[in-house]
Parts: sequence; structure tokens; C-alpha cells
Amino acid sequence: MFSPEKLTRFLSRFMLVLLPTLAVLLALALLTEKSRGEDFTLDAPFVLAVIRDMVPGIMALMAAYLLAARFLQAMYKIDSLTEARSFLHRCLFGQSKFSPWLRITEEKPDGKDQILNQVGGPGHLVIYNDSAVLLEKGGQLTRIEKKGFARLQPFEQIYTIVDLRPKRTVYPVKAMSKEGIPITCEADIAYQIDNEGLESSDEEPYPAPEHRIFQAAVCTWIREANRPTETRTMDWSGRVIISETEGSLRTILSQYPLDRLIGLTLDSTNPREEIRQELETQLRKGVPKLGAKILSVALGDIKVDHEVTQQWIEAWQARWERWATERQALGKASQVEQVEHAKTRAQVMMITNITDALRPLMTSSDQKITAKLVLTRLFMVLSRAQADTLTRVYLPQEAVNTLKLLKDLT
Repeated sequence: MFSPEKLTRFLSRFMLVLLPTLAVLLALALLTEKSRGEDFTLDAPFVLAVIRDMVPGIMALMAAYLLAARFLQAMYKIDSLTEARSFLHRCLFGQSKFSPWLRITEEKPDGKDQILNQVGGPGHLVIYNDSAVLLEKGGQLTRIEKKGFARLQPFEQIYTIVDLRPKRTVYPVKAMSKEGIPITCEADIAYQIDNEGLESSDEEPYPAPEHRIFQAAVCTWIREANRPTETRTMDWSGRVIISETEGSLRTILSQYPLDRLIGLTLDSTNPREEIRQELETQLRKGVPKLGAKILSVALGDIKVDHEVTQQWIEAWQARWERWATERQALGKASQVEQVEHAKTRAQVMMITNITDALRPLMTSSDQKITAKLVLTRLFMVLSRAQADTLTRVYLPQEAVNTLKLLKDLT
């Protein structure tokens, strides 16, 4: 990216450094010629003699320049001498253009500019709105840069990049139950740099105060030396999951017996929500010191790691499910038996009522038995059966139809 302002600044600094040096060499060359007894005349032999006297000094300057470039190349392991000379140029005279530059997005530099990564500025950073950068120079933290263009000073480089976007991590936590049996529970944690209530906008979708970014940037842990190099460093995101979530959940799970954790007790209350709430409470207290905040907490199924124990639990669960199925079947059978018993009782009651209604007719010698009299008694018995709550349910439909017909006839 061409910039007239940068080019003008570069040329002015170049001339400010070069012209005094050339003036000193010229003065030394003139003194040399004067010591030889030459007159200060601007003829060709005198000019050539002055230039001849300046050549050793110019060659010494060029040698110093190349030695400095080679020193930078060896010290910072720069790929080529050209890159080292370009870096030296920028340090001495400033930048004549926008490059070199790095694009910072999604918590990593999008590019492989070795100079800016390993040596530092002068250079530029193009920072997207999802990241913030903490810079350092000579082992001292200098400033925090957010969205926009950031100019790196000589030897100023990136200390760390902080992702401002919401994050979500599902992490299997290995713990032990109260009995000491190994178990695994997945923790689903959503978290983000604490914005302290700042409103987001199109220009700044992930606002965050600088002191929260600084907290997250400097809370890095260096883990034990026997770990691989890429996993030895634990940043703020790793501390939220490893240090806070894993440690807290292990402690909470160790307070519960195994049968309750995996639902093998008659107690109907599931401890998972209780565990989740306790974990969320502890995380909301501990995570703010890392410059972050918790968005949500969820737990997955709890699994037993030990193979023999897992087989025992599966057999126990199968027995439990079989017992529950048998109880359910027995309940249905008992219900059917009760229905049949009630139906039998209703039928017996109806037969008894009919017998009681017809018995006086059979034992009386004075009363003449007629069909109308028998129908009247049956009508009376059916009417009572329909009014009774027990016999009404099991009264045959034919009897109901007959009773309705008799009522219509009367």
C-alpha cells in the first residue's frame, strides 16, 4: 500500500542519516588532500583525489551495514539476508510503505511474516473486530490494541492475542465417585471475555474493557516441563476449562455415591441438576479473576470408566428394568382381575335381585302368576340395576334396550 507521507518521512530520515555521514567523510578527504599540500581547486584531479580518499570510509560504512544485517539474520534466524537488510533499513530510516504487516483474526495471526513474528516492528497489524492484541517490547508489556490498524515500533511484537468472541467447549472430566470408582462426565461450558455490560454494535460486536483483556492476556500458566511444547502453555481459555471447570467438577462428583450418580437408587431426584447448579455457582465466582464470564453450563451423561464396574452396572440396570416391566405387567393383570371381579359381582347382584323379586310370586298361592306380573317385576329389577353405580357399568346392552322398550310401552 503506497503512502506519500510514509515515503516522504523515509526519505527525510534517510537524508538526515546519510548527509551528515557523507559530510564527515568529505571533510576528512579534504583534510587528507590538504595535508599532502594540494590546493583546494575544483579541477578533475582534485575531485578524483577527494573521492578516492572517501572510498575507504564509504566501504567501511557498507561493511558495517552488511555485518549488522548478518548479525540480525543469525540472531533471529531470518530466512534471507535481504529480509534482514530490509528490517535494518526500517529501523534506521522508518517505513516507506505499509508492509510488512500481519492480519490478526480468530486469535491467531493470518500470515507468516517471519520478521514481525520473530523480531517485531517496524511494521503494521490489521486487527479484526473479533480479537485484541497485547504488545511487548524488550520484555516489557507496552499496550493493548483492538480493532483497526496498529503500527509496531522497532522490536515491538505480539505478546499474545485474545479472542473476544463467545467460546463453547465440551470437555470430558475424569473423576471418582465417593467410593473411589473412576467415572467420566462431560462438561459443556460457554464463556467469553467479560464485557461488563457494554452494548455491542456493528462496528464493535464484541466490546470489552481493556483491563479485562489485560487480565485474560497475562493469566497464562506454564505447566510442567515433561509435557509437549505445544501443550505446556495454558492461556485464559485453558484455565477456564482445565483449572476452574475440571477441578471444581472433580470435587463435586467425589461427594456423590456411584449408585446415585448413575440413577440406580429408588430416589426419584436426579443429582445432575444439583451438580450443574453447584458447578455454575463456583465457576461464576472463580472465572472473573481471569477476565472472563460464564454464559452457560451443562452436563452430559456420567459414565463409569472401569470395565468390570461398567458390566456390573449394565447387569444391574437390566435387572432393574426387568423388575420394572414385571411390576407394570402385574399391575395391568391386577387391574384386569379387578375389573372381572367387579363384573362378576354385578352379575351376581343382578341375579340375586331378580330371584328376590320373583320368589314371592313362586311361594304365594293366593296370587295368580301372569306374564304381565312377571314383566313388571323384571322391569323393577332392571330399573334398580340401571340406577346402581356398580351394576350399571356392566349391564348388558340388550337389557338396556329392553328396559328402554318397556318404558316406551308404559
